[in-house]
Amino acid sequence: MNSLKISITLLISLSLFGCVDTTPLSHAEWLIGTWEHTNHPDVLFEHWRKQDDFTLKGMGYQVKGEDTVVLETIKISTSGDGLIYQPFVADQNDGMGVKFAATTLEPDEMIFENPSHDFPQFIRYQRIDSASLVAEIWAYQDGDKNVVQFPMRRVNQTSN
Repeated sequence: MNSLKISITLLISLSLFGCVDTTPLSHAEWLIGTWEHTNHPDVLFEHWRKQDDFTLKGMGYQVKGEDTVVLETIKISTSGDGLIYQPFVADQNDGMGVKFAATTLEPDEMIFENPSHDFPQFIRYQRIDSASLVAEIWAYQDGDKNVVQFPMRRVNQTSN
């Protein structure tokens, strides 16, 4: 009887302390906050917040003088065992989002793919450290890999 109590206690302890948040969305939560890309004539930003346990909402925008222009809204959401990255651009695809499925979900890297899309076909976020990342978009066009990189630095870590 005593060994049964010890076994049950051990199982409960392992299940409680062995729990790690490995939901698909946990791979993307390091994006939360505001990121700035300054290697552009106009400063570009991405702002990410957690909408709920299944969705991150993002917004890409640029500052032109005193004006803020929203370039796209983005949703990263769970789908089965993975994530879907879905950008919405007002003047493209009749305002509908384009879905990119996660093919790589590592602690410091996420790659989303949609090989049937014209450009981009791949979207990659790579965390360099807690204050910097590189976002990349690319596609294969006429046998060549056309890549655009956006090195970014964190300017705000809040989730609002």
